[in-house]
Amino acid sequence: MPPKPGAPLPNTALIPHTPSTRRLLSRLTKDLLLELVLSSWLDPAKTETYQPNFAPVEDEDDDDDEDDDEEGGRGIEKAREAYEAMKRRAVKGKEVVERVVEREWRDGLNLLQIAELDYSYLLSHPATHKWTASTLHPLNRPTPHTPPPTPRFHAPTFTSALAATLRPLVSTHTFLTRHPTLPLHLLRLQLHPHPPTPPLALPPPKRIFWLAFPTAAPGYVYHNIPAGGGDGLRDVVRESVAAAVSREHGRFELRASAMCARTLEALCFYRGGGGGEGGMVGVWSVYAEGVEGGPLDVLGAKRGVEVVQGEKGGEEEKRRRVAEGRFGGGARVGDGRGLESVEFVVEDVFPGDGEEGEEEEWRPSVGVKLEGAHVFAGVRSLVEAGVVFDGVKMPGWMTGEGGVSFGMVRDGVLVKRRK
Repeated sequence: MPPKPGAPLPNTALIPHTPSTRRLLSRLTKDLLLELVLSSWLDPAKTETYQPNFAPVEDEDDDDDEDDDEEGGRGIEKAREAYEAMKRRAVKGKEVVERVVEREWRDGLNLLQIAELDYSYLLSHPATHKWTASTLHPLNRPTPHTPPPTPRFHAPTFTSALAATLRPLVSTHTFLTRHPTLPLHLLRLQLHPHPPTPPLALPPPKRIFWLAFPTAAPGYVYHNIPAGGGDGLRDVVRESVAAAVSREHGRFELRASAMCARTLEALCFYRGGGGGEGGMVGVWSVYAEGVEGGPLDVLGAKRGVEVVQGEKGGEEEKRRRVAEGRFGGGARVGDGRGLESVEFVVEDVFPGDGEEGEEEEWRPSVGVKLEGAHVFAGVRSLVEAGVVFDGVKMPGWMTGEGGVSFGMVRDGVLVKRRK
């Protein structure tokens, strides 16, 4: 029985093979694809979910037909042996893909398999998407006796509410899991036209979204839903996310913050939610280490070092310690938390020429944009080398402690954020 128009699509709904599905398979390495096939798709307890086809292939040799067992010659044990042999032999990933497409899953891949392929690629290529850290802002005005509502994320409830909110417009398929290394709930949302007409087709990338909910920061939602662009459906998805979290007497809206990154590790580090110093970065990172005392006392005890002035080794060590104090445990090459671009608009008062009667101040807008594989790691390296940046006088927004990747600086202080 076909699903109702707009109703959630089941995991077992098939998508016939196309160049797009083959591309999903080919993106994974041979080892990753074999691990997925052997650990999940050919699990004897999950054959009803992944629906492998063990019937003989029409163009197989007669010799193969003689060895067929009563399930069609390629029962689950024989199929597992074949993939295990590929794992041991020096075969190319293309051969694994061809076997998947031409044998066990020649009828197509179901929606759960499509989602798992995408999820495996996300874990092996964490910089695949551009992530935005958004906040769930309460719409209910708090009273002196009523605190503002706190968003509560319950994965099954949210998934059902999101599908129900989008149901009048599209048919949805959701894939919910936990990130293996970060304290995040991950939700993959795939949108199909309604009513869904068989055979289903894999939607374009702009109709597939990822949402991440930090378990330790319930007010944040990390997502890869682009803003603007004239795509009304994306706006509907953002509004539906907030509506799915809302409840009676506690309504929310999704507001983008001034932080974008290429990896979830970077967002968790700079915005909180685990995977780093809990959003306390730069000079504030000492508090994430569980120390006590005032900022100056802490810095003196944790970051201070005696150096011999005038000696080369002493100056190098001094710069290294200054960089450690300004950047803390972050901003290191290869730490997986890099921001590829940061941009600020500086509006400071420009010194006047001293003419009498001059009262109007001049605040020119000066754009500062830094780009690279890991911007703050590059700034830290320059501080340690004593080139360009003075680690002592450098403003905090240049070290990442503001937790933003773009914003406005006025009189040396990050006072306003803008897109």
